[in-house]
Amino acid sequence: AYGDVDLIRTRDRKRIELQEEGKDVGHRVLDVVFSPEGRHLCVATSNGSLKLWNPSSGELRWETELGEEAATAVVFSNQGKRLIVAGTDGIRRDFDSMTGEELPDIVQEEAGVDTLVPSGSGFRYYTVSKAGEIAAVDAGRDPRKFMLNRVTPPISIWACEPERRLTAYGGRDEITVMTVDGVTKLRRFPLPDPPTRI
Repeated sequence: AYGDVDLIRTRDRKRIELQEEGKDVGHRVLDVVFSPEGRHLCVATSNGSLKLWNPSSGELRWETELGEEAATAVVFSNQGKRLIVAGTDGIRRDFDSMTGEELPDIVQEEAGVDTLVPSGSGFRYYTVSKAGEIAAVDAGRDPRKFMLNRVTPPISIWACEPERRLTAYGGRDEITVMTVDGVTKLRRFPLPDPPTRI
């Protein structure tokens, strides 16, 4: 969780050298995310840094500073063309994956964002607000709340299974499974302790 970021290609176990100036030494890694098609690797760290590499070559494509608000969640959308970041302040920020340019004027959730979850298709992503509301966000569109039921934030872990269109959200005392199949449904499974893995 601290120090350099290492990237190993599983096919031949070759270590891909990431550019030296792109490495974060001494800062906690908060999130490591690959884009759906595997062309981008994004790393967010506790000092508010956001870096994007080409995982094939190790080239640092761009980096930006998020300021005092470190990232709580990072997802790709629009098949890797957009990078979305939620900050500790509940604000969602949208970046062009190729240039690192921040896209202005995106509509924010009233209660602030707790976490972000990618979809199986790679086009859409979901926001979970600090009030537990789930909304779908398609490229270039505002968040669309599509259910009255809420999950229990903070969401510590999640998992999705694209073929059955299932997403599981792990909160403090339950797992909530969302099914999207014509109609969106939520099923809740109480837990005696907070989940650590799904």
